[in-house]
Amino acid sequence: MGDSQPIVCEFVFSLDVAVQAYRAHWRRIVRKPFQIILTVAGMANCVLAAILVCRGQLVGAAFWFVCALFLLGRGFLNRLSIARYFKKRPDKNQHVRFEFYEEEVRSSTAGATGTMEWRMFTEARKCDKGYLLYSGGRIFQWVALNGFKSEKDREAFEELLKRKIARFISL
Repeated sequence: MGDSQPIVCEFVFSLDVAVQAYRAHWRRIVRKPFQIILTVAGMANCVLAAILVCRGQLVGAAFWFVCALFLLGRGFLNRLSIARYFKKRPDKNQHVRFEFYEEEVRSSTAGATGTMEWRMFTEARKCDKGYLLYSGGRIFQWVALNGFKSEKDREAFEELLKRKIARFISL
């Protein structure tokens, strides 16, 4: 892509896109060993609940079973919390357009437009379904993989990310 022609990514910011973005972001925050510990703890709670049921201690079993549901049902509970938050967003289900130039990034929706210089991004992460572009701490932009017109555009975008953002991580 030349300097005058941007790399374009367009998608609809739907609930599914929001869930993909926030799950990818949470994977950055919550480290893999901690996720494994939570899963093992949930399974251990199920075993403990089963033992207590066999011993006739139904109240204790119910408590440990509820604890197991919270630990093992994190994905479902996260989706519920994202859905509740998503309903309140004024930009829900809006068309999002990113234009990536050599010197800047332009974004637009029906309600807003913006321009950021590449130096404002501190980190980029390639995930299964898109890219997270961080501009500090927990503030990020989600760029959906399926928003690019072609594989060539996506590859050009990834090369641009690697050139412009010092910390690029491919998961």
